[in-house]
Amino acid sequence: MTPAKPKPKMPKSKGRKDAGADAPKGKGPRPRRKSKAARKDDEGDGTCGVPKCTNEAARSISFKKAKAAMGSWDLDKGPRRLHVCKDHYKEFKKATRTDRELDKAGWTERSGRYDGGR
Repeated sequence: MTPAKPKPKMPKSKGRKDAGADAPKGKGPRPRRKSKAARKDDEGDGTCGVPKCTNEAARSISFKKAKAAMGSWDLDKGPRRLHVCKDHYKEFKKATRTDRELDKAGWTERSGRYDGGR
C-alpha cells in the first residue's frame, strides 16, 4: 500500500465576523430585526399624538390621512405615522368609513366611477 497523500490545506477565508475595512460592502451578517416589544420601547413614551390627550397609544395611522379626515384634532406638522389612543382611533374609523368602503369596492373619488378594483 502506498501512503495516503496529505490533503492540501485550504486557505483561510475571510469570515464575515472578522472582515475588516477592506471587505466588500454588503457582506456580513444581516442585523436582526427587533421584536415588537423592543420596537415599541424605541417609539417613545407611547402616548396619544392628538393634542391635549394623555391616553396610552394603541394604534398608529397615517398622518396625512388623519389630517385630511380629522380637522378637529388641530394637527399641524408631524411624523409619517400618528400614534392614537383607542378613543381617537374609533373616531377616525367612523369618519373614514365611507372612503374605506369605496376604496374596497373599487370606486375612484376623482372620476366617480368604477375602475375595476385597481
